[in-house]
Amino acid sequence: MKKWLHKSLGDKTLDVIIHLVLTVISLVTFYIFWYCIVGAFSTGDDFMNGKSWFWPEHFTFDNFKAVIADSDILHAFLISVLRTVIGTVLSVLFTALVAYGMTRPQLKYKSFYSVFMIITMFFSGGTIPTFLLYDGLGLLDNFWVYVIPGLFSVYNMIIVRNSMKEIPASLLEAARIDGCSEYRIFWQIVLPMSKSTLMAIALFNAVGHWNSYFDTMMFTSDPNLQTAQYYLYNMIVKADKVTEMLNQGVLANPDVVVNVSSQSVRMAAVVVISLPILIVYPFIQKHFVKGVMIGSVKE
Repeated sequence: MKKWLHKSLGDKTLDVIIHLVLTVISLVTFYIFWYCIVGAFSTGDDFMNGKSWFWPEHFTFDNFKAVIADSDILHAFLISVLRTVIGTVLSVLFTALVAYGMTRPQLKYKSFYSVFMIITMFFSGGTIPTFLLYDGLGLLDNFWVYVIPGLFSVYNMIIVRNSMKEIPASLLEAARIDGCSEYRIFWQIVLPMSKSTLMAIALFNAVGHWNSYFDTMMFTSDPNLQTAQYYLYNMIVKADKVTEMLNQGVLANPDVVVNVSSQSVRMAAVVVISLPILIVYPFIQKHFVKGVMIGSVKE
């Protein structure tokens, strides 16, 4: 507070403007998701008639019952969970392995590897060559098309590498003198000391895997491989998808009260699919800023 009082009038004005802009952006961002929550707990008639903007006029769980009644979304949810868990764990492991190797001074041709990897950050083959490559590798209509292409990220490797460089070389040398192999040093010393950075990278990967739908649309045609986000994409883009879901799921289930609309069911699906990330994020958020700063700032 004392620092703010000693600022000039121009600095104070700029601070107020920045805070107002950020407040407006935060409120707009929050309201978009809040509107989805309100629609998810509103009856179909209320939501379609514009009666539910800030709070449900008539509270109901029927929209969630409609979503859960459809076995397709539960299967898509399972595929997304498997993809996120397997893809995140393997990606963090592979990225950490390469990052550790790039910190070793005895690694031959390290400069060549660095230049080669950085080039891939700026140039790619494009969608058609990528499709042909995946076809040649047998990844089309294969669950591993979600995992293998994302096993390694140059950007994440650079962050993790910079973090590992902060580990005292004397500590690693002492471990070698005590007889530790490089693998034991990596697993028992380097990884635990890089935990914050690895958690931040894990968050990047998990959110990317969970929110991805383009690879499902481009590289799979098997309905058993569709992810939750692709299922949601079809619900939003294709109007007949929700009607088909209601006919096959809700109307076929006498335990579900049909007090829903296509729009309110879409809102419930958005909430259900967003829920896992909202639950996991608070447990990882404490590592986020610390992990990225350790991996990006060198004093």
